[in-house]
Amino acid sequence: MKKLFFAALFLIATSAQAEMVSVKKSKCSLFGNLKIKVNGLERYGKVGRGYLKANLPMRADCDAVLSSFNQTMGRGTTNVSTDFDQYEVRRQTDTGSDNDKRDYECKVYKRSIIKIVFPAYSSMTFKNTHEKLIDTYYGRCR
Repeated sequence: MKKLFFAALFLIATSAQAEMVSVKKSKCSLFGNLKIKVNGLERYGKVGRGYLKANLPMRADCDAVLSSFNQTMGRGTTNVSTDFDQYEVRRQTDTGSDNDKRDYECKVYKRSIIKIVFPAYSSMTFKNTHEKLIDTYYGRCR
């Protein structure tokens, strides 16, 4: 039943759309990348409510890009292109020691990824990823 559900979800979820968003908060990260929070992506769940990050070129000054971004976006709403995707990720871990019989544990995660592109900043893709543990079983991952 889970496989049927995720197959249907996969067909529905992988689509590019246009959304109306407004920038709520913007700042530079510790590593010099641009981080923003927006209103208008709440229907995508936690992945839409979190910070969206964009990697800046190596030599770009984040503060200058942030200032330009805030002036361009202002306080109004903007039409952005949105790409949302969900899929399963399986991770296998070894729980036995070297002398014992190998015991494997498989964890299944649901990964949600959202990417948005502002028309005025088409070279920067803002992205957020969220994973949720949905199943754990003993044995090798299938």
